[in-house]
Amino acid sequence: MKRKNFLIIIVLILALAAYFGYRYLYHSHRNIQQEAPMASMPVADIQELFKAGKADSLMNKAVIVFGIVTELEGKSLTLEGGVFCSFDEMPTGLSLQQQITVKGRCVGYDDLFEIVKLDQCQTQ
Repeated sequence: MKRKNFLIIIVLILALAAYFGYRYLYHSHRNIQQEAPMASMPVADIQELFKAGKADSLMNKAVIVFGIVTELEGKSLTLEGGVFCSFDEMPTGLSLQQQITVKGRCVGYDDLFEIVKLDQCQTQ
């Protein structure tokens, strides 16, 4: 009888571990467009924050950046040579030298090229 109870407890523990492991690995994805932005600023301001090392609070947060499109390529664009924006679906009707506002998740800063990187972007 003790052995049977012990096996039942082990099976329950394994089942709970499998359930929580599955939930941890396959949780729902964030929707950046529904999140409130942490900051809204022009390209020059966000670049200065990263250059000064004061932008840790923006990492992995939703931000709004506005500026002029200086480069278009595939599913990405660059604003004023300082913010690289990666889109899941590239918006139509964009052209070079156009002023736009982009909301996306801040994923990092490239020290070599001095470019702030955003992903999951959408135009506002």
